[in-house]
Amino acid sequence: RLPSVECVCLIQENATGLQMIGMTTDSKRRSRQLKVGVSTTQVRVVQCRDAEKGERVFHAIFKHKRIPQYE
Repeated sequence: RLPSVECVCLIQENATGLQMIGMTTDSKRRSRQLKVGVSTTQVRVVQCRDAEKGERVFHAIFKHKRIPQYE
């Protein structure tokens, strides 16, 4: 089995255009869960040594666009 690779994923919801920032160690599984190609579009997957920190950085960059109570 291959070692897990931490990633930060940016996924866009097709119906609304809203984007989600999240982290995972299994981007293929996460893509299936989020229905990428059906109701969402994968914008970007960035491999990181520390996905938790990477996710925080992306959230800080896009803080001004965040919708309250939305992931």
